[in-house]
Amino acid sequence: MRGVNIGGWLVAERWMTSTSPAWNGVPDTIANLGEYKTMQYIGHAKGDMQFKQHRDAYITEQDFRDVAAAKMNTVRIPVGYWITGFDNHPGGDPNGWKVYAPGAIN
Repeated sequence: MRGVNIGGWLVAERWMTSTSPAWNGVPDTIANLGEYKTMQYIGHAKGDMQFKQHRDAYITEQDFRDVAAAKMNTVRIPVGYWITGFDNHPGGDPNGWKVYAPGAIN
């Protein structure tokens, strides 16, 4: 098994994706706290589009072709627990997932 980790795509982290449009107009002090705080700061009206642009361009089909051409056969894609909705763990915020931009997984 030979593979690669595609971090920063579906779990956007500023330190890994500093040039992404997801962080446009967001102060470093907020963006460095991650996607959740960034979305709280900019809201859905602006943030949904910025994170869609990030997801559409950060990793593309060509990237997967390049991985295969490099003779790698495994891709790890980190996915946040919130990506599918409600966190029903004790102490979890049942509405916390709504802060994130939708559309990461269709």
